[in-house]
Amino acid sequence: MGDFFGMTKDALLDALATARHTIQDAMQDQAQARETIQALMRPVIPDLDLLKEDLQTATQRLADGEATLRDLLLTWYLTTGERKAQDYGEVKQTMAVTYDARDALAWALEHRLFLALDTKSFETYCLGCAPEQLPPGVTLASSLKPYLNRKTLTEGTQL
Repeated sequence: MGDFFGMTKDALLDALATARHTIQDAMQDQAQARETIQALMRPVIPDLDLLKEDLQTATQRLADGEATLRDLLLTWYLTTGERKAQDYGEVKQTMAVTYDARDALAWALEHRLFLALDTKSFETYCLGCAPEQLPPGVTLASSLKPYLNRKTLTEGTQL
């Protein structure tokens, strides 16, 4: 995660705007490079490799910009407690069940809940359990995942 902790809410908003602008510029450059490659692919040209490099550069800038925006969204949430950062995106919390399949199968057979381990049913069951009711060896892991608001990125919305 980037070094965004300690920033004020206004500074985070400015950084979010800058990250989105970087992504929008990279998306435009990426689209332009793709269009140019498409237009020039019919005839054989010696500069095709240079254009592919431009596309790779724009694609890398896009990936870097998105990673920065995701870091900023996580920082926004951890700093403000707000899951949504205006229309930049939002942070969602997910839960995942981790367990040893052999232990889970043994538990399922012992409790006569399942004839064989149906992982989807077992995980659904575990997600519904209170922590003290989880089968032995099962833990719930919470994770935060930032989602970019692609609609405003592609529309070029300015705040």
